[in-house]
Amino acid sequence: MQRQATKHLRTGDLFDVPDVWKADPVTAFEAFVTSMAFVELSQRRPKQSDPVARDKPKGAYPLRASSAKVYCHMWQRFMRWCKETDAPFWMLTKDGIEAFLEERGPDGNRLIQSATIRRQYVTMLERIYKHLQIVPNPALGANFDMADSTQLRGRNEDTVTLTAEQQQAFLDALPFVATNPDDPMAGWEVRRDRAVQAMMLGAGLKVSEVMGLYTANVQVDRRDKDGCVPVEVSPASAGGTVIWHTTLLRPPAAAIVLDWIAERKTLPVRGMLLFPTWRGTRLDKTWIYRKTRETYAAAGLEVPRRGGRTLRNTYAVSQLAAGTAPADVTAQLGHRTQRALETYTTALEKQRRKAQRRGASPDKEVPI
Repeated sequence: MQRQATKHLRTGDLFDVPDVWKADPVTAFEAFVTSMAFVELSQRRPKQSDPVARDKPKGAYPLRASSAKVYCHMWQRFMRWCKETDAPFWMLTKDGIEAFLEERGPDGNRLIQSATIRRQYVTMLERIYKHLQIVPNPALGANFDMADSTQLRGRNEDTVTLTAEQQQAFLDALPFVATNPDDPMAGWEVRRDRAVQAMMLGAGLKVSEVMGLYTANVQVDRRDKDGCVPVEVSPASAGGTVIWHTTLLRPPAAAIVLDWIAERKTLPVRGMLLFPTWRGTRLDKTWIYRKTRETYAAAGLEVPRRGGRTLRNTYAVSQLAAGTAPADVTAQLGHRTQRALETYTTALEKQRRKAQRRGASPDKEVPI
């Protein structure tokens, strides 16, 4: 542990040197999360459904690249918080970690609302501090408090979705600038942002998925009788964190996206991305999030969560309410197991009960 960090930079054992963690924590973590050390500390076990895996020793399974990518995003978010609060991660106490978990946005809601994700953060940090032999382990203390404290443990918020009226209000509030025959480039970014949000609502795509779509991913010539357009999503579109799947872009959002596709083909913007920057590169997640919140505000929608997740939730619940088989909705969302759909079926049942209490038609509350 006392060897020079530069030597480890050559050997690749970045995560074994505390000085490397302090100087370049992101690079150190990227090496750590793909190592057997991370696996062993996490006590990750092979799936019992895999007959080959059952015969191999514990700790013989490094994380999938997609799982490592998710952990890296989590760590980078934690590092940004540490930088913003001027709190070196290796000097944090239990209170510091709890402050990160309790961080609130301008609307007063926790930025990390899911209890499951909050616990994942704690267990990830616990492994890092354990690997670095930092005693006492501050994440371990926070973990105990989360197990004993209702406030810190929290609960998974109800799945937020938009009603049929709210969906229409969202679409009506999308930013718009008419095309100018004398200057085709005028306002093109506004029309792009309009189509991005329509795609998220109409096809249920994650922000990370919509950022990496190519024009060829939207199968314009395969529209079905209802006007739905197939959209293929590849692992590469979301940095390897998703599986290949095909979703359906539903009307009326489909009309907005198709108008944009026709315009995109005429723009002198480099690359094949469907929603590029003027340089031809991917949009930034923060930009999409900000523009989406602006649309919620313009539509007057006071919902607990005003981001892409609510649009994705709405798509899933709308598909179920329209009679789409759960297995098909699972496939459209790119879920690996049907169990992930339980949160949407529960949300649909709650909406139906609320509609019945108001004397409304249950299934007219959701689809557009």
